[in-house]
Amino acid sequence: MTLMAFVTSALVGILFWNGIAGRFEGDRLERSLRIPVGGYYVHVHHWLYCLGLMVCLYCCDVQAALAHGFLSGSIVHGLSYRDWYLVLYRRSEAHEVYAHWREA
Repeated sequence: MTLMAFVTSALVGILFWNGIAGRFEGDRLERSLRIPVGGYYVHVHHWLYCLGLMVCLYCCDVQAALAHGFLSGSIVHGLSYRDWYLVLYRRSEAHEVYAHWREA
C-alpha cells in the first residue's frame, strides 16, 4: 500500500462525504440509513458501514490502498459529527434527538 495513494484517497473520502452528507447533525435524516426495529431506529451511520467494509477488506486480505484510504477518510469524516454515537433511539423521539443541533 503506497502512502501517497492512501492519503490522497482518504482526502477524497472526506471530500466525498462533505458533499453528500448533512451540514450538521440531523440534517438530511431522510437520506440516512435508519432501520425501524419495533419502536426504535437503528441508525447505521456512514462511518459504521464504512468500518464494516474495511473489516471485510482486511478479512479477505485485499491490499488496495485506494479503497482503504477512501474508507478511512469516510470513517474520519463520520466520527467528526457530534452524533456519531447515536445508533439506537426511539422513533417517536427522532426529531427531538436532533433538534438541539439544528438550533446551534
